[in-house]
This record gives sequence, structure tokens and C-alpha cells, in this order.
Amino acid sequence: MIGRVLIVEDVRVQALHLRRVLERDGHHVETCTDAASASEALGSRPFDIVLTDLCLPASEAAAATEGGARTADGLALFRQCRDAVGEDAPTFVILTAYGTVESAREALRSGVYDYITKPVDPTELSNLIGNILEYRRLRRENRELNQAVAARRVEEKLIGQSVPFLSMIELAKAAAGSEATILIRGESG
Repeated sequence: MIGRVLIVEDVRVQALHLRRVLERDGHHVETCTDAASASEALGSRPFDIVLTDLCLPASEAAAATEGGARTADGLALFRQCRDAVGEDAPTFVILTAYGTVESAREALRSGVYDYITKPVDPTELSNLIGNILEYRRLRRENRELNQAVAARRVEEKLIGQSVPFLSMIELAKAAAGSEATILIRGESG
């Protein structure tokens, strides 16, 4: 399964290594070096997975300064994306060279899929990405099946059999997938 992956890593050598591993596996990969450019990318293009460093500069300018003022983090980026997109947000994996049990616990409790310490093993990364893509496929399939079951339950409660009633139901089904407001008029009973 092929996925769209965003790598957010300010150390260019690390980003290049991750990119090469994922592209070798056939994934479409983009890289960002700071939280600001990652937010922009996430707001304008769809991604399945985000691999982000825990410690990030807020912007490219901050990364260029001596010491790279670290005023943003991967967990904040995750929360921002989740709050903006909701359940369709990409799956996040936090990467760090400075991992602690506390930061790992906080990340996983927040909803991050995994927390990995650097250096990242290429085989482990490939397996992780495959597992995430399968997890996302199963979640999407489950959501679709639940929607189909819910729609079927609604249909079972309807008792009308006339041609106008059935055509009204078909029209409502067609409109249900959109944001359109519909008005149903007619006699009651």
C-alpha cells in the first residue's frame, strides 16, 4: 500500500535518510524543516502520515539562527492538525533523539500513533508505515460500514410504498452526501 508522507525534521541529513527509505518503498514524500511550513503543507495538501521531530524550530528563520530557537514541537503540530481536521487528520508519529518516558506517555495519550527514538531503523520504519496504512484502511472501511448499517436501519423504519414516497427517499439519499438543505413537501399521513 502506497501512502503520502510528510516528514517534519530540521536536521537535513535525518530528513534525507527518512525520505530515501520511504521513497524506496514507493511512498510519496514531502519534507518540511519547521512547524510553520509543516502547518502550511498540512493545510493545503492531504497526507496519510506525518513523521515529525519532537523538537522543532518555529520557522525556517529560527532554524537558521545559532542554536535553532526551538519554540515549537511535534506534539503541538499534531494537536493543531487534529483540532483543525478532526477524524480525517493524518496519523502522526513522533521522532526524537531526546525521548523521555514522560514525553512518550503524553504523546501517546494525546493520540499520536507511535513515538520512536532516533536513529530510526529503516526496516522498523518500513514496517511501521505499512502498519499505519493498514490501520487507516481498516478505520476508513469500518466508518463506511457503520454508515451503511445506520442508513439501512433508517430505511427499515420507513413504511411507505407509494411511487412518490419511494422517489422522495431516493432524492433524499442523493442529497445526503452533500451539504445541501432539502425541503420535503406534501401531505402528511
